[in-house]
Amino acid sequence: MKKHIAGCSLTVCCLLFMIMIIMGMNGKALSPKQAVFVYPKDTEISKDAHTYLKGVIGKNHIKLDLSKVDSHTPGVYPAYAKQSNRTYEFQIEIK
Repeated sequence: MKKHIAGCSLTVCCLLFMIMIIMGMNGKALSPKQAVFVYPKDTEISKDAHTYLKGVIGKNHIKLDLSKVDSHTPGVYPAYAKQSNRTYEFQIEIK
């Protein structure tokens, strides 16, 4: 009987662990900190995922796409953060 209870407990723990991993891989724990980030003209744009997203645990799994941002020209530019199959869009405004 003790082996049966231990086996069931181990199975439940493994299932919960797998659910947590899948949720993290799908990026459900992430969200943009705000919709628009403002930078002064001619300043360096942060390339750190922590700057733009809440819930970042391992920034190595997040790819930032800031390729459309021109820090020398005022305007509002789209930016993206991608983790697994989820993409988060936010904007960067240059003033």
